[in-house]
Amino acid sequence: MPHSVLPTCPPRVACRRLRLRARSRALLAAVAALVLVLPSGGCSGISDKAGGKPEQTPHVLRLINPRSGIELQPFLQALATVSAGGVVIEAQSKFESYSLLGEADAIRAVQSGQVDLALIPSRAFDMFGVTSFDALTAPLEVDSMALQQAVLSGDVAAQMLTGVEPLGLVGIGVLPGPMRVPAGITRPLVAPADYRAARVGMSPSELTERSLRVLGAVPVETTFEGADISALDGIEHQVASIAANRYDSAVRWVTANVFLWPRPLVLVANERSFATLSEDERRMLREAARDAIIPTAAVQSSTADATAMCRRDRVRIVLASPGELEALRAAFAPVYSTLRTNVITADFLDRIGRLRTGSAGPDEVIDCARLAPATGSPSTEAAPAPTQAKLSVDGNYVLQLTQDDLEAAGDDPQITENWGEYRLSLDAGHFVFTQRNQYACTWTFGVYTVRERRLEIVVSDGGGVGPTGAVNKPGEDWMFIVSTYRGAMRWAAVPDWESPALFVYKPWVRMADEEPRTFVDRRCAPPERAFAR
Repeated sequence: MPHSVLPTCPPRVACRRLRLRARSRALLAAVAALVLVLPSGGCSGISDKAGGKPEQTPHVLRLINPRSGIELQPFLQALATVSAGGVVIEAQSKFESYSLLGEADAIRAVQSGQVDLALIPSRAFDMFGVTSFDALTAPLEVDSMALQQAVLSGDVAAQMLTGVEPLGLVGIGVLPGPMRVPAGITRPLVAPADYRAARVGMSPSELTERSLRVLGAVPVETTFEGADISALDGIEHQVASIAANRYDSAVRWVTANVFLWPRPLVLVANERSFATLSEDERRMLREAARDAIIPTAAVQSSTADATAMCRRDRVRIVLASPGELEALRAAFAPVYSTLRTNVITADFLDRIGRLRTGSAGPDEVIDCARLAPATGSPSTEAAPAPTQAKLSVDGNYVLQLTQDDLEAAGDDPQITENWGEYRLSLDAGHFVFTQRNQYACTWTFGVYTVRERRLEIVVSDGGGVGPTGAVNKPGEDWMFIVSTYRGAMRWAAVPDWESPALFVYKPWVRMADEEPRTFVDRRCAPPERAFAR
């Protein structure tokens, strides 16, 4: 199996390395570690009167994930199945505050042994001189989720993983990431000429920067995740995050059929930690990563966020013509010329090309007419009668949910951050709630409106600590039909809207009036900005 060729880094990479060294290495000190006990598929190991075998102590591995905890779920579930509880993941929540070097910090955390495993976007490794993933994120190379899934399921991805070895890491697997598209703010980004002199927001990556520059764009590094993008001309981003971050307040055009590159996720281990695992445990990790490819692709292909964006009707979906797509490919030719000077990357590009069976299917291209048809939307419904009393929901409420409740509601009981005691305060258009159980303690805040007995909740931010890192993200938009009766408030789902099932299953119980900051669970420590008015 050939190893990746690691060419001499250009001056910009060397400068970036100096910046990385200057970062604090105490990455995990501020965040509590919580153990996620995954369900066992086998029988109980507790000794019986006949002297049965005692329960085996699981091997606990610490994992850091600087992105969404939802992306980690398929791997955790696959590992629970293949290990039958023998390997347990202790996962840190995603970073409280994103930084431009957050993904690089995660690499350093696993390098130094602060954690055993990390799930990190492949784009971050080129900042460390690792070129083995370049063919995977070359512009317009992997241009559909179907092709990405095919590449990651074969031996190409396995050989790419050897490129992390010079960093003192062991590659476990590569999971699918969302497809990034061009989104225009001051202009549509369709043909090559549209990029000239355009300030385009991008996640830190040497290859992404190089690709944008050959189009004449001015790359601007940004953290996204709610960061202000209004001063940019456009961004490269996935549709789900454009919607979830409410970037459609700035973005005016999304070129839905130009998949610039994917954002795959690389699962790596600290080599010293990996050496402590048995052969069976190493096999389980790799098998779980393989088994998680298809369900992770399904998570990345979800259209729930895009549907909410389409309903808001602020963004125009545009499509590049076949000629414009070919012009973009031609414009990226200098990038490919450079990539092919690396013989390993050139071989990967050729093998990916042989896997390509066509362009992205119509089911992969966002279509607002299909996702959110104009008819039947709340905005077209008749206004209430003038005599109808305005519903007031202001107050403090408690909701108690168990794992059994979540399963009965059709939600995932293994997402530990979804059950426990919820404390919700609704106060003049602003809300804050906390969720706590013995494993997780999270917070969420934002704004709400009540119209025609419909309660719309828009998340401003979410955080806290939990085993899977599943916290609410800025821009999440929920809608419920709300009713109140004798000290209880019940929420019901709204067709064609996102109405989380866990909040529909049981009613909220009204509590005594109290200031929001003292009512919510202070052990979950919502930030002070959660109470700002």
